[in-house]
Amino acid sequence: MTIAQIQVRNGLRDALAVAPAVADVLMVGKYRPLAETEATGVVLRLERSLQDEPLLADAPETWTTQLALDVYVRAAGTDDPEEAAGPVLAAVYQRLREVELAHLGVNAVLPSTELQFGLVDADPNVVGVSVFVTVQHETNARTLDPRN
Repeated sequence: MTIAQIQVRNGLRDALAVAPAVADVLMVGKYRPLAETEATGVVLRLERSLQDEPLLADAPETWTTQLALDVYVRAAGTDDPEEAAGPVLAAVYQRLREVELAHLGVNAVLPSTELQFGLVDADPNVVGVSVFVTVQHETNARTLDPRN
């Protein structure tokens, strides 16, 4: 059985992959450089998961899990990589706003108000932007099993 945090991550992955996918390549948990033929990529990874204090011993447990979506965009020629990232970031952000994960025990999906920009050292035409999302979800009492 998959723990709740992985189910939440996989639910977000599936939402990002629905046509039209938000990027050429969708990676989970690990990064590989974009191939020359790939203009966009998203890496979805778990950052941390904190359990709220349970009110009752046998009550469902509420978790706040933070995930990062590292968005990579290759600019064409002399184009500005940060500007080229705009449409992909907008698509990712919109998809996060629309995602429905109640079937995974998710109470809320809250995209961050912070974006972290950085150029990728190996390729000056590729920009990486991290988007953070916080998900509030539940597990069964005293387990990491999803409550769904």
